[in-house]
Amino acid sequence: MDAVENLEKLKPEILIREQTPEEELERIEFYLRKLDWYKQRGYNPKFPDDPAISNPSLNEEGAAKLRILLKEYKHEIYNVGIARLRASKVKIETVFPNLYKLRDSWGFKVFPRYELVITRYGMGGSYNEKTGKIIIRINDDGDFSRNQPEHTPIHEITHLGIEEIIVKKYQLTQDEKERLVDSMVSILFHDLLPTYKFQSVGDVRIEPYITTETIIYLPKAIEDYVKKYPRKVTTHKF
Repeated sequence: MDAVENLEKLKPEILIREQTPEEELERIEFYLRKLDWYKQRGYNPKFPDDPAISNPSLNEEGAAKLRILLKEYKHEIYNVGIARLRASKVKIETVFPNLYKLRDSWGFKVFPRYELVITRYGMGGSYNEKTGKIIIRINDDGDFSRNQPEHTPIHEITHLGIEEIIVKKYQLTQDEKERLVDSMVSILFHDLLPTYKFQSVGDVRIEPYITTETIIYLPKAIEDYVKKYPRKVTTHKF
């Protein structure tokens, strides 16, 4: 069996589940604490309708908030998103041969296990760089904002792969890293995701440095980019 065949057979474990009510409440409070940061960058996290949970000026006890949240916690809504995501699992797994090549070329990080967790709140997608956990938001009808459920997890998997070796190392801004990830997904998976759309946010200056030719040595290309656009700070805050 040659190296290409080995790569085709390799794939991490992918677990798909809904967030528990306790996790949902924790997520809501996380976004409330960072709400100014998100709004300054043009993001609008989604919160429950009940102001007793979603108003940052209120300081209800956790148990009281959880009781309120449970009133709108409906498994059937989460199950719609879970079913659609499970139906897209094979497509998600298709990205890994290319990602293993990047891992072997310059250290793109591939986790042995990805946990795809459905939420109703916060942003469309987020990730935990330490665990490989990816949180994906559904709409109130259980469906996704993007018509293709696989787009967001593939986007977040790409984020996870470059977080340490590129984003933190070269102190990329939020807009730079988002445009970098959108560009990578578009180049690497054009045939798999022909309708993939870039986000409205993103620093377009980084785009010329991400091409089909440079992606195989991407850290060097980003090093060239930050030489042209030097960092103004010495530490990167997320």
